[in-house]
Amino acid sequence: MPDTANQEVAVYEAVYEPGGINPRHLHPAAITFHVLAGIGIWQEEGKPPVTLKAGDSLFVPAGTIHAHWNPSSSERLRFLEFIVAEKDKGRSIPQPK
Repeated sequence: MPDTANQEVAVYEAVYEPGGINPRHLHPAAITFHVLAGIGIWQEEGKPPVTLKAGDSLFVPAGTIHAHWNPSSSERLRFLEFIVAEKDKGRSIPQPK
């Protein structure tokens, strides 16, 4: 692909135990979440929470502060994260509460 020499694609599989949470953070690159199993809640700062179930996806623009968590008390949440970014620029950055 042209003009992609400094780009990388990262795909992460995440598993959140019941009640697991990833508090407020952002990514310097856009990220797409795709739920494989369970139910999760994603909330972008200033917006109402969105509930995703297996098969659902959510695109979060670069620089958007957000949090996501597993509201279940008994089931795991399993999802993929797809990040396309400049090399070494896709990691999350924690935000103060």
